Amino acid sequence: MKTIRLNGDRYRVKGGFVQELVEIDQGRDVATYDAKYKWVPTKIRVGAEFVLCSTTYLGTDLPKYYWIHDGPVPGNSNPSVERYHGWRGTWNDAYTAAHGLRRVRRLRKLKTGQVSVTLSDDLHPDWD
Repeated sequence: MKTIRLNGDRYRVKGGFVQELVEIDQGRDVATYDAKYKWVPTKIRVGAEFVLCSTTYLGTDLPKYYWIHDGPVPGNSNPSVERYHGWRGTWNDAYTAAHGLRRVRRLRKLKTGQVSVTLSDDLHPDWD
């Protein structure tokens, strides 16, 4: 199992889904330059399936960053070649890899304000 964390300023758990705070299309208020935002549901919920991905910043001390992708991950040199495992490209010294299809097992808000998304082990380790 693997747990990833989402920024609590941008994500929250509500009604069994993760919601994301997004800017409304009307744009910024010209008088105050303030953007208008609203919470919208994402596809992230218990039972949903995503590909676990990671980004490693080469030549830096930055930790590996984990995130999830909805479906197989396209390569950066040929986006039509999609995979569930392995290297998916390097761009601006950021190495991206796919780590298999996972099911969301648990969602919760942490004391830090972050959203915790716990994923299952790889459901299909034999897939490309």
